[in-house]
Amino acid sequence: MAVFAIYGATGHTGRLVTAELLARGKDVIVSGRDPDALAGLGRARAMAAPLDDPGALRALAEAADVLIHCAGPFATTGLPVATAAVDGGCHYIDHSVEVHYVKQLFDTFPERAQRAGITMLPSVSFYGGLGDLLAGAVARNMSDIDRVTVAYAVHNWKMTHGAVETARLLFADTDRIGFEDGAPRFGFVEPRNAIFAFPPPVGPRAMIAPVPFPEAVTVPRHVRTRAVEAQLTARTFEEEQAFSSENPPPTSGPRVNSPLPHRFWGRTVRRPEICAGAICGWPPH
Repeated sequence: MAVFAIYGATGHTGRLVTAELLARGKDVIVSGRDPDALAGLGRARAMAAPLDDPGALRALAEAADVLIHCAGPFATTGLPVATAAVDGGCHYIDHSVEVHYVKQLFDTFPERAQRAGITMLPSVSFYGGLGDLLAGAVARNMSDIDRVTVAYAVHNWKMTHGAVETARLLFADTDRIGFEDGAPRFGFVEPRNAIFAFPPPVGPRAMIAPVPFPEAVTVPRHVRTRAVEAQLTARTFEEEQAFSSENPPPTSGPRVNSPLPHRFWGRTVRRPEICAGAICGWPPH
């Protein structure tokens, strides 16, 4: 049976991932920086591995078949864990949204990962990963695409402490990465007011455009387009509860299968025919 190591298992996302894997009967190692907190999880074997201890991180990777990194912000935590996965010959997954980090992984690790015989999947997340899959689905059987737009309508988002810190870092960054005129673009981007015509029941919404999400790096790797942009509903950060943190859910108990209050929508536009493709839906849960 494959062994899954969860780094950041005591955090909000780490607990969700751990609970899901245990519910599926998987062999799980919980890991992170605090051995006392790990001991409190109780339902899986634990291996403490501080970020500044490469030996402990590599030992974790060598003990697992798949390392799932859940301890953001990844601009700080990502490279030590990803490096350990490559050195330990372990498949690597994370849910990063930090575009510079995602680009760094693509720039740094492909040859090393190939030599190690592993797969590395950054940004397997609602923001970034789903948008990337969505763009690929919309663009299938299309060529000569002018622009890919991934738009997120997010309502009633209760951000955790980690999400708040990640959002602060993303939106404070003035050296942003975009994709325009068929090439990466680096530097400050002035946000603009935009309206995105979501289908009913959401309807047209005011958007923050662009937002610094990983689609600008990931989508052009497999979709031939001249521009990529991600957008987010402007009201998302205006709602009162947005910056209040939830307590992490327990690692036991019933699994939650109710719809999330978020919608996502992808659109490609091709000229001069003005041929467009679009797809939308609820996120999986």
